[in-house]
Amino acid sequence: MFILGFAGCIGALRENTFLLKFFSVFLGIIFFLELTAGVLAFVFKDWIKDQLYFFINNNIRAYRDDIDLQNLIDFTQEYIPTQAESDAVCHSPAALKTLRKMSSTLSAAMMPGKNQKLTNRL
Repeated sequence: MFILGFAGCIGALRENTFLLKFFSVFLGIIFFLELTAGVLAFVFKDWIKDQLYFFINNNIRAYRDDIDLQNLIDFTQEYIPTQAESDAVCHSPAALKTLRKMSSTLSAAMMPGKNQKLTNRL
């Protein structure tokens, strides 16, 4: 990123056509890669949701084993519902229902003595 910004800045200051072409070509490549990633994410959104659900459930099972993972899940559990509920974009009933369900699932997984029941259910 630094090289790309440097090429654009110096190319514009010195009116160097090579650096400006380098800057514009790579900026175009980055744009099309982001566009492609967005289209692929839209097309494969169900697969991405399944993979995310699988990843989260596996990490919930390992909650007590890894302190870094425990801190990450605790932070996520505390941050997401309060931030999303206060955000005007996420005031749709479906978004709030999903966030509350996710929060209750994480809460149930982190209660002492409840991990075994959650693991058996999953």
